[in-house]
Amino acid sequence: MPLAADRQVVSTTVGYRSLFHAPYDAWTPSQLLRHFQTRTSPRYFPVVDPIESAREKIEHILNGRFEFNQESHIVPAPIRWTVNSSHDREWLILLHKFYYAVGLGTAYDETKASCYAEKW
Repeated sequence: MPLAADRQVVSTTVGYRSLFHAPYDAWTPSQLLRHFQTRTSPRYFPVVDPIESAREKIEHILNGRFEFNQESHIVPAPIRWTVNSSHDREWLILLHKFYYAVGLGTAYDETKASCYAEKW
């Protein structure tokens, strides 16, 4: 069965090949799609923001203390995603953006402590 990727036209000027490293740069769109849909071992390679992933910040999050825009609040578990602990709408938006997820993930990866995965 042909895949949707087989019907797509790829620009020869920029092209998908410039987006990938070997061996993926030599694969057709349908080969790439098939690979990423069927692979069994995804790899974790986070883009780490040093501020959002600082261990001190992550430890506070484990205790329910979230800080955004220099404003800190305790958010009880389970998180009620529609309740804003702040008068600032942006604070709730930043809670939803989940920038701290990478910090929780790297802390788990480094320590194997289940508390990081559970909070994530």
